[in-house]
Amino acid sequence: MFYYKLMILAGVSFMAQFVLIRYFKHAKLFQKIYELSPQQHQKKGATPSFGGIGILLSCWVGYFLFSFSLKMLWVMAVFSLFSLLGLYDDVLALIKKRNQGLTTSQKFGLQVIFAAGLLQVYSVYIEPLSWWMIVFACFVLVGTSNATNLTDGLDGLLAGCSFITILGVGFIARRYLFYDINLFCVVVLIALFGFYFFNRHPAKIFMGDTGSL
Repeated sequence: MFYYKLMILAGVSFMAQFVLIRYFKHAKLFQKIYELSPQQHQKKGATPSFGGIGILLSCWVGYFLFSFSLKMLWVMAVFSLFSLLGLYDDVLALIKKRNQGLTTSQKFGLQVIFAAGLLQVYSVYIEPLSWWMIVFACFVLVGTSNATNLTDGLDGLLAGCSFITILGVGFIARRYLFYDINLFCVVVLIALFGFYFFNRHPAKIFMGDTGSL
């Protein structure tokens, strides 16, 4: 049954990206490429940029398929809130017809507010956290979100780097018997692979800030 669930998740991941590509191409909704990027990269202006929607949807399907714990629901809340911030940024960029939606200070400020709020929820409903742990974890959440956001930019780059990172996290989680985190890493890897299949060179879809944040 476990492997059937993994196969279902893989199917959802692939289908989500395929549908997104078809929809955004049909609607002719493309995000403007950064003006200072190389001329060769400008040709990618007709590539859809909302693959992060498919990644997040696949992760949620995986969450319900494997009946994760309350802690993993909180992790999904982190994924979702930062992803929605990225989605807002992507939609804003689409409306403004330019590469940037939110300003850097607006994005950073909202990331800090989201991280602090989520950690407060964790401290109240899951496990008490000291104030210094909240500050440290807030720094980690905002820092890693921006790190992945800055890494995104070339075909398959962020997805490829994420495979390595998440495999490492999954291995450590299994080594120290955190099986729910280990399984969640498997879910994220499958969600990412569905995206990577279409994002490898030449990319047919980008994840956008919806995915990279």
